[in-house]
Amino acid sequence: MTHRTGPGASPGGAPGVGAGTPSFAVPLPLDGGLSAQLAAAGREPHGELWTAAALLDAPEALIAAHGAFLAAGARILLTASYQASRQGLARRGLSAREADEAIARSVRLARAAVAARPAGGEPVWVAGSIGPYGAVLGGGAEYRGRYGLGAGELERFHRPRLAALAAAGPDLIALETLPDQDEGAVLLRMVPELGLPVWVSWTIDGPRTRDGRPMEEAFALA
Repeated sequence: MTHRTGPGASPGGAPGVGAGTPSFAVPLPLDGGLSAQLAAAGREPHGELWTAAALLDAPEALIAAHGAFLAAGARILLTASYQASRQGLARRGLSAREADEAIARSVRLARAAVAARPAGGEPVWVAGSIGPYGAVLGGGAEYRGRYGLGAGELERFHRPRLAALAAAGPDLIALETLPDQDEGAVLLRMVPELGLPVWVSWTIDGPRTRDGRPMEEAFALA
């Protein structure tokens, strides 16, 4: 990961408020499973939106979940946007503008948790989470890839959610648990225009991504 300036990088580098790019010179603890944390607090995720539903129904529960991760020593918070998209949120009756606002809200809720912690802590970074197209389809498609979509269709799906997330000012973008290298290639072509650092992670089956191709090809894309 390389440092870039952009919406998430503040000149002062204030911890947790646009803290710039983590150097990764030493390992940094990530947060934990958001669905498990919400369930432990009595907010069991359900339905197609899964944890993203809390952006609409239980924002205070998301702040509390992020806060629990910080209290446990997390230095990077992933936003609750993994399964959030215009298409998925439209099934809850949201317009495109309202869907973009919900996606942006995921960054603000993570920031609110950072702001609420005791002063003087270690720097914390907020990573805007983008999950694969299959996470919106449900039925296990996020673990298989090979959606049958062309690059243009995947770009039209991801571009609005990437733009909404980046505009809200995370410190970096996290392309999370991608099963499909064609989708990864589309996303990695788009993210440089956001002006934010990016990481990518893949779901794998042995030495291959879940779409059956070698891991070497996946990481070569990045």
